[in-house]
Amino acid sequence: MKYRPEIDGMRAFAVLINHFDKRILPSGYLGVDIFFVISGYVITSSLSSRNHSSFVDFLLAFYERRIKRIIPALVFCVSITGIVIAFLDPNPSISLNTALTSLFGVSNLYLSKISTDYFSQATELNPFVQTWSLAVEEQFYLVYPLLFWFTGFSRSARGRSILAFCLLVFSSVSLYAFITLNPASHPYIYFLMPPRFWELAAGCLISCSLQHSPFILGLASRIPSLLVCALIVPLLFTSSDNIVPSTISVVLLTGLLLLSLENGSSVYRIFTYKHIVQTGLLSYSLYLWHWVVLSISRWTVGIHWWSLPFQLILILILSIASYCFIEEPLRRRDWCSTRILTITSGLFILTISATLLKIVGVISEHVILPYSRKTSVVYSERILWDHSSCVFDRTDFHLPGPSDFEKCFIAKSSSNITNSGPLVFWYGNSYNEQLMPAAATISSLHGIRMNSFAVIGCPPTLRLSYSEEKIPGYCASSFRKYLEFAIDHSPRGSKFVIAASPTYWHGPSGKLSALSLGSRMLTFSQARQNFIDELFQISRLLKKKDLSLLVTSGIPELMSDPNVCSNPLSYYNDACHPVASQSGFVSNRSLVSLLSSTQLLSSGLTIIDIYSPLEMYIRSNGSDIFALYYNQTHLTKKGASLLIPVIAKSLLNS
Repeated sequence: MKYRPEIDGMRAFAVLINHFDKRILPSGYLGVDIFFVISGYVITSSLSSRNHSSFVDFLLAFYERRIKRIIPALVFCVSITGIVIAFLDPNPSISLNTALTSLFGVSNLYLSKISTDYFSQATELNPFVQTWSLAVEEQFYLVYPLLFWFTGFSRSARGRSILAFCLLVFSSVSLYAFITLNPASHPYIYFLMPPRFWELAAGCLISCSLQHSPFILGLASRIPSLLVCALIVPLLFTSSDNIVPSTISVVLLTGLLLLSLENGSSVYRIFTYKHIVQTGLLSYSLYLWHWVVLSISRWTVGIHWWSLPFQLILILILSIASYCFIEEPLRRRDWCSTRILTITSGLFILTISATLLKIVGVISEHVILPYSRKTSVVYSERILWDHSSCVFDRTDFHLPGPSDFEKCFIAKSSSNITNSGPLVFWYGNSYNEQLMPAAATISSLHGIRMNSFAVIGCPPTLRLSYSEEKIPGYCASSFRKYLEFAIDHSPRGSKFVIAASPTYWHGPSGKLSALSLGSRMLTFSQARQNFIDELFQISRLLKKKDLSLLVTSGIPELMSDPNVCSNPLSYYNDACHPVASQSGFVSNRSLVSLLSSTQLLSSGLTIIDIYSPLEMYIRSNGSDIFALYYNQTHLTKKGASLLIPVIAKSLLNS
């Protein structure tokens, strides 16, 4: 393959715009898409320039090059960063699991499985989240060499036509999936390889065109490359809500740029400028380390105008060190006497690194630092309530039933369901889970028998489906079964409490929510109305049996992560200033207003307003707010305990 320095120049720009400050460059994430097109071009050009006597020789040579190119720098970065993050993040399991899966090229699958939103603030605290795109490329490398060889691309003109046809067919399916699944509506789709296949394939087709289609090359050369660049730049400033049209546009324009770049043009001179090419050569190490430094900075000092120069210098130092001492020497050197031994050695290195990360994870679970906020220590109730048996997840494949619910009485004194006296049944998602320390205390202080069950990530609904369920109807089925269980086992005067996040219903009225009725997706306005209608239905049903319905409000949400701000190293982090953390409180007050309608109140429903006392406390005790919160949207035991008076009053007086 003839070396094209302008390709390294394009890589440099792709790295520079990717993860750029989204306040300035909202669509800097398009740098990844530019990279995908370049990768497809480079891999096809590389494969077509090599001759191999057999399929086995072809395959072993390809994977030997990939292992020597990818593994050394990745292992170096992941191993060091894994140790650092384990002692910064009080609950580092997600970060360490991302690191572990990145070693084997499946971090994108892990991030998709846990429904990561790539554009959320929480993602910025995972120092390995950038490896999703490397995983996409690695998975593409499992498929493309087979396609390349068996179509006979390098052996005949007919083979080239077959490969181009196959790429066009697979790309059409991939692009259709990308458009219809829409990463803006389903964030987990963002990470998967099949909906990204068409981007890499676009680069492959460009390489085919440059080598074997003079007509296409002639047409493209008439288009000024400066014009193509001028069309790409505005896309970087568009909103991330336009991810589908922006991605399609930037992929097409990047392909056109690869075709139209000519030696001697102004754009060519820019891309082949010495320092830009050198940056492009560092692109892989920069890709690994730039996000690590930015993420670790967010865990500690923050990112400021005065710290940014030092952070950029650190990124550059780490990238140069990785390139000069790890990446380049090991890439050029023979590791073993045969290719199969080199591949085996690479897999062995990955295994050693994965073992190290596992050990680091185990140590971090058992070492309690002075500022530690371990989930098992600060969140929910785990002594008086069987947390492990009574918290399910929307991704589970086991539907809960009465035998599960019977394990969920709070405190030993409440375990006998035949005891006389009213009961309080709690149902919800993680919002219910977070309130259990308060419920357990009230149960003990006032002798109230309680039972509580939570399904994480599920809205409490009788009939709607939620787009992120693994089993269609899982959320509705779980709620109906628990409601039936509560009604069947409730003496007169018992209460049913619903505690759930309002985010399922809170959004622009005309915008589609993640809830559907049958095959019809509901807007937020329709979802809110359905929620109100179901509350009426439940309230009337309970009232007939001399039971009452209570619904908790939402809670104020923090703009800053309390896990970061509880770390003493975050003293200079502006995001942890109490005033800065009080700008997002109104987001959940909407549910208080929604539940306060005259019709709902007249139906016998009681609102437990936990929002107002929390807001009042936060505004008068700003410096202490992070101790109340487990994360930006959930309370610690201390935060839940603050609500004991208002919850007890609602339960005793309703």
